[in-house]
Amino acid sequence: MIAFFAAGCLAGQQAFAQTLTAVFNTLNSPLPDNEVRCISTDANGTTWIGTTNGLAAYNGAEWTVYTTGNSPLPENNIRALGIDATGRIWIGTFSSGLVMFDGNEWQMYNSSSSGLPDNYVKSIAFDNGQKLWLGLSGGLAMYDGANWMFYSAIGSDVLLNNVNDVVFDPEHHIWVCTVNGGLVTFTKNQQLYAYKVSNSGVPDNTLLAISADAQNTKWMTTVVDGLGRFDGLNWHTYQTGNSGIASNYTTDVCANLYNNDIWIGTSNAGISIFNPAANLWTTLNADNAGLPDNHITALCINGNGTIWAGTKTGGLLQFYQDFTAAPATTNPKLAAGNLFPNPCNEQICLPPVVPTAPPLTLTVYAATTGRTVLKQQFTQPCTDTACLPGGYYFAALWQNGQCIFCQKFYVIH
Repeated sequence: MIAFFAAGCLAGQQAFAQTLTAVFNTLNSPLPDNEVRCISTDANGTTWIGTTNGLAAYNGAEWTVYTTGNSPLPENNIRALGIDATGRIWIGTFSSGLVMFDGNEWQMYNSSSSGLPDNYVKSIAFDNGQKLWLGLSGGLAMYDGANWMFYSAIGSDVLLNNVNDVVFDPEHHIWVCTVNGGLVTFTKNQQLYAYKVSNSGVPDNTLLAISADAQNTKWMTTVVDGLGRFDGLNWHTYQTGNSGIASNYTTDVCANLYNNDIWIGTSNAGISIFNPAANLWTTLNADNAGLPDNHITALCINGNGTIWAGTKTGGLLQFYQDFTAAPATTNPKLAAGNLFPNPCNEQICLPPVVPTAPPLTLTVYAATTGRTVLKQQFTQPCTDTACLPGGYYFAALWQNGQCIFCQKFYVIH
């Protein structure tokens, strides 16, 4: 591995909401390639970037680059990244299977050396029990640390032959984006069900990416048919003809759990940002925001206000959106308090100035993945954290659909 100091910040540009604050490419940074395929952030705040020519890690000050030439990485074409609850990095490659890196040791999984059924790993997700789920060009795979399970075509109704994306929602249900098989999920009785054009309002039978917001609404991208929305009962498709979305050619989607904005990447028109409560659309592209490339390949939102975007030819983009400061403007008294004790062990307490009158909901998100790990009615200032694995989390307090308090904390056992 090779470590470098950071470069590439845009001089003289102040960071504020939805502002491009930095562009990293092969000319101004150690980024191994300008085609970024996937992005993920670990609990320590290090951002991991998968490119077509290697893997990079950026902690805000230094870069570390991993390639086949300086590490056991079997291939430089990285297509998926995932970080588990213990902080291990899981790396999906284009043709060499899956790699696990714990910071010291590397573990390889491929169709020859393990039960991995296919070597093209498109997506990585973890369920509530930290079992690993993989979207593969040949289907859907699950690994529990010892055994593999594989899903492909199940009759003529559920097609899992080619999986683009896998996500677990706040209720811990799995959602699978397929090629030609629609949106597949497990029903309550553990049966697979496929939402397709023929039986639902899903916008297309081929879906590229999916994200679940804090209200458990699913947002999904398509190749040419815009953005799909499903709240569990109703479907809606956003296209250029009926909304402010910049393009029908959508690529990736990421729900900001802290302010309910939906970030949508497109293949030809930059980024669309949608605020459902206000029905407000914002577009960031090469003309109005200085994007070096309007083809967005990946999106990742951090809890500290940083949004990362990968591009096809323009490298890695860093945005800043000040959603963590919103509580102080809506209720200045909240600015005076902090979560305590922090780090915590058995419980975390909100400051006494936070109102405890219902209807309030406390939601705890894993900082590593954005996954909801705890959601309950907020009636007492202290909440049990003994059941949470050690690591970084966000505690968010919601009132009438608005986040009125959000702060990062650390669990140590």
